[in-house]
Amino acid sequence: MTPDPFARLPHHAFSFQTRGGGGCTSRALAEPSCVCEVGPGDRTRASPDEGNYEAAVREHLIDLLEVDGMLAALVEMIPESEWLLIENLAVAPTFQRRGCARILLKRAQETALALRLKGLRLFTNKLFESNVDLYLRYGFAIDREEPFMGGITVYMSKSLTA
Repeated sequence: MTPDPFARLPHHAFSFQTRGGGGCTSRALAEPSCVCEVGPGDRTRASPDEGNYEAAVREHLIDLLEVDGMLAALVEMIPESEWLLIENLAVAPTFQRRGCARILLKRAQETALALRLKGLRLFTNKLFESNVDLYLRYGFAIDREEPFMGGITVYMSKSLTA
């Protein structure tokens, strides 16, 4: 039997907070210690002046992953007509390589299924090889690659329908 890749952190050690729809401030999204793993432009560090976080909090689905009461990671999702776009997946440096990204990918998948969507979409910078490898290991496929601002954007998706 294959071990559950999402079971790396003990379940009692983490909890989720769902944000969005105007129910919170954007402070967590602007947390300077969170390193973006996927998102527009693939910034290596999210900073408060680089995005419209107030609008994201109002308009997108955002789940925060807390580990022992500390903000460890977040996933920002945008439901589309058929797909759930993972707009941003960020893990604080002290929580990287502990399974947080995998937990949030599973959370995004559960969200897409609950919304009866076809699957997940995301895009990342080809230079972030470990991220591309992670997404491939968890069932994403590369749909296409396109040049963008001197780099290469990798568009990926994961179908959730049989």
